[in-house]
Amino acid sequence: MLTRSGHITSHSLLTALACFTVLMLAACSGDKGDTGPEGPPGPPGDPGTIATIAATTIDVTIDGITIDTAAATRIPVVNFSIKDQDGVPFIGLTSSSIRFTVAKLVPGLNGEASAWQSYINRERDPGATIQATYERDGTFENHGNGTYTYTFATDLAAVTDPLAVSYEPTFTHRVAMQISGGDVPVANPVYTFQPSTGATTGIDSRDMVKTATCNECHNRLALHGSRIEVKYCVTCHNPGSTDASSGNTVDFKVMIHKIHMGEDLPSVIGGTPYMIGSHDYSTVVFPQDHRHCNRCHNEEDTDTPDAGNWNSVPTIEACGSCHDDIDFAAGVAGGHLGGSVDNSLCTTCHVPGEPGGGVAESHIIPAEVASTNFAYNVISATFDAGTDEVEVIFEVTDPVADEAYDILADPEWTQTATGASRLALVIGYDTLDYHNTDSGAETSPFEPGQTMAFPEPAQPISIDVLNAANVTDNGDGTYTVSVVLPGAATGTGAATGTGVAALEGHPAVEGATAGTFDLRVPVKNALAYFAITDSEAQPRREVVSIDKCNQCHAQLSLHGNNRTDEPRVCVICHNPNATDIIVRPATLDVAPQDGVFDDFTATGPDGKREQAIDFKVMIHAIHAGAVDEHGFRENGIGIYGFGRFSFFDFSHVRFPGILSDCTTCHLAGTYELPLADSVLGTTIQTGEPSLTDQGDIDTALADPSDDLNITPTAAVCSSCHDGELAQAHMEQNGGAFNALQDDIDAGVTIETCAICHGPGRYADVDLVHGIE
Repeated sequence: MLTRSGHITSHSLLTALACFTVLMLAACSGDKGDTGPEGPPGPPGDPGTIATIAATTIDVTIDGITIDTAAATRIPVVNFSIKDQDGVPFIGLTSSSIRFTVAKLVPGLNGEASAWQSYINRERDPGATIQATYERDGTFENHGNGTYTYTFATDLAAVTDPLAVSYEPTFTHRVAMQISGGDVPVANPVYTFQPSTGATTGIDSRDMVKTATCNECHNRLALHGSRIEVKYCVTCHNPGSTDASSGNTVDFKVMIHKIHMGEDLPSVIGGTPYMIGSHDYSTVVFPQDHRHCNRCHNEEDTDTPDAGNWNSVPTIEACGSCHDDIDFAAGVAGGHLGGSVDNSLCTTCHVPGEPGGGVAESHIIPAEVASTNFAYNVISATFDAGTDEVEVIFEVTDPVADEAYDILADPEWTQTATGASRLALVIGYDTLDYHNTDSGAETSPFEPGQTMAFPEPAQPISIDVLNAANVTDNGDGTYTVSVVLPGAATGTGAATGTGVAALEGHPAVEGATAGTFDLRVPVKNALAYFAITDSEAQPRREVVSIDKCNQCHAQLSLHGNNRTDEPRVCVICHNPNATDIIVRPATLDVAPQDGVFDDFTATGPDGKREQAIDFKVMIHAIHAGAVDEHGFRENGIGIYGFGRFSFFDFSHVRFPGILSDCTTCHLAGTYELPLADSVLGTTIQTGEPSLTDQGDIDTALADPSDDLNITPTAAVCSSCHDGELAQAHMEQNGGAFNALQDDIDAGVTIETCAICHGPGRYADVDLVHGIE
């Protein structure tokens, strides 16, 4: 039996198969003989039920649009068809679930950019505010076979109120639909055409950004509840449309630029919030350099033929959306060299070689451009069990010139006094889960007059390879460093299993002043694994991809451009035993500077003595930062870090995508339970040292055996679900929030999370997170 959505019910299918089997058996039983007399009619049967299988997705195609040119009116008639996720015609659409827009593309003349203008508008605050909108009061026909017709109520040839819009059939037009409401999946199909010829290709389009590019950060762009397609958005977000509450334009090119500039808008820095309706975008942080115009406007994509407009068609509106502190008409006095009251002269100056410079030239990121001239390479890392030494051979090259740098002489590497040049070789262990116990890593003195250094818990061995005393120049562009690991060969030390050798840091190139090498250049970090007690090197597990990170971050570079584009290096330091305790000023020798902790138990501005910087906790918590926005975290997260005594408050971070979609960052299957047995618990409290004895302080900080930990799975889950109720649930199922690692290893506490949340279980992570 066909259902209303066109499917065959399983009951009907089984009945049909049974009947077919009986008929086949009858056909094989011999001659059928003469036909007997017709029997009496049987009793009425059960009419049965029509099963309705809800569509999970729909594919909507606008098959064509006609406008009767013989009539006095110019009313669009839209024919469209819908299929469900199985390709079956969908017949359940009703008029209550549809909305339609129609707009024309006004060509750009005299320096102006082309612009969409809606035929359907409404007046807000009579006489003051015009907004483009939609209609749903036309004639709707459901043909009962998955095809539909909608006849507009709007006559394109008679639009006079509240805004006069003339019908120009030679211009490109676009009809867009919004399907939403009830059990119907959301869809925003569009149809772009030229009414005078019916052409859909070879016409102006103003396609500058596509939804798939937006969704690399946003997962699924969804505004106003059911607007998910950029081509639909622009039919309403026209230059003449204004937000009634704030008075700000909602012209797409202006509004979107301002939203993404967020807290960096000059007007916001000056104290004026950027509002659209009740939404305040003044705290939005774009997760990469704003000069990456081509991050959204991809000129290499054939689906966005007008993406290069940002460079070739500069306008006061587009440029002023980010540079909103400039009065273009005021000339030099307003911050713009050439006074401009319109866009007619923009391309006179803003082209390569002219006084204003090309737009693309103005958006060059010098350090990023320079980074193409540098590459790190760890050629080999080998461990000698007889000497407890790991020998590392490395080089730094210029891939463009195909030659090696002399890191001890070239100016890019000798600006160490100012900190502009830095290159370090770090050694961590072991790859089952980094902990770096007994590495000997220490802090530098923090304040003038302080001579006492403290151990840096769980941090790797770090060698300054720009110091000639630490390296051997091999004379062929390569360098060798030898490092003794703590008790590795004898098995009495912490360095076992497999270790890692990594290069991180930054060269310096000439910045604004010729001859001054002060511009730090981010360079992708490099690493190599080496066996210590393993028979062969075992790489550390990989759970995220830098390519996924850079969908939002472009070139992920942190800690002053030292750590760049390599999560496998980040986790060497950001490991389960690491916290920020050593750089929290309340716990350090502040005053008097007598080489003693003032109060090891003091708390920072977040009320904590320390904060875990373990990647599996820290990264989740940072991305779930805006607790009031997402509803996962109940508390923000703050971390002391780079630039010591600097507190980084991440409680305002707005994740632009679907926070529960683990696949946004994770490689396939790497977020599933159970976690590997080798994953360590996350330290939340280091051991308690004496406040007066240097030896006790060193031991407490360096020894992880007395640290209190969260069990591994609970650590991950509570990084987002950090409320008391969630913690109680985890504890009831084997999680612990104050366990010693020895007890976790010995099975004193056993997490049973995978019983319910493992793959295929009734509360599978994919299922409860809504991951498709």
